[in-house]
Amino acid sequence: MIYGIGVDIVEVSRIKSCIEKWGDHFLGKIFLQDEIDYCKIKKNPYPHAAARFAAKESVFKAMGSLPYLIGWKDIEIRKEESGKPFLVFSSSLKDYLAKYNNFSCHLSISHTEEYAVAQVIVEI
Repeated sequence: MIYGIGVDIVEVSRIKSCIEKWGDHFLGKIFLQDEIDYCKIKKNPYPHAAARFAAKESVFKAMGSLPYLIGWKDIEIRKEESGKPFLVFSSSLKDYLAKYNNFSCHLSISHTEEYAVAQVIVEI
């Protein structure tokens, strides 16, 4: 059963401005180190960071009030070898979600030089 759907679109320039203004403080508050490293190896890291930001926002929206409190770093965006993105949750969030036997999350992200968009579907 679908519990929630979350969609978010982000202007890449907004994330770029935040990174330029606050640097590592902004990155460290939102992203885990592997996510930061992934973005930094790209020729233009900003669309990749914006896509991950949009994905995390989409998770928040899709889960609604399901978990009492989710932090930015409780969610990690990774990619399979095929390029398909997937979500990894912190151990504390996984523990909370364990009570939902059939919990699953589906993620789709995309970006251009100007925009990043993500959609998450939560099933329980």
